[in-house]
Amino acid sequence: MPHPAFFRYTDLFRKVQAVSIAVPTPFHYAITKECFLQGIDVLLEKPISSTLEEADELIRLAESKGLILQVGHLERFNGALSGIEARVHHPWFIESHRLGPFSGRGTEVDVVLDFNGS
Repeated sequence: MPHPAFFRYTDLFRKVQAVSIAVPTPFHYAITKECFLQGIDVLLEKPISSTLEEADELIRLAESKGLILQVGHLERFNGALSGIEARVHHPWFIESHRLGPFSGRGTEVDVVLDFNGS
C-alpha cells in the first residue's frame, strides 16, 4: 500500500513522533520550534540554526518539553577523524578548509558555525 504524500510539514503534525529536518539553514529555527511545540522529536541537519541565540532557544525548548534534538554532524563518522581520535587529546590549533568547487550552497552561514561540533 503506498504511503501518503505531504506537501507541507505542518501536515505531519499529530501524525508522526519524530522528523528529520533538512532545509536551508535560515529555516531551521522556525520549523524546529514549531515541531517542538507540537511535541515532535527532531533530527536536524547542521548547523543547528543561523545564530547562537536561536540555537540556545531550541535547546532550552527541547529540554523543557523532554524532546530529542539531535544535530546531524556527519563528520563525526569521517574515517580520518576516527583514526586520529585516540592519538590527539588536546589540540592547540585546528585549521579547516572548504575543498571543492564553489556552489553557493551553505553561504548563508559562517563556516565556523557550520563546522562547529563536527
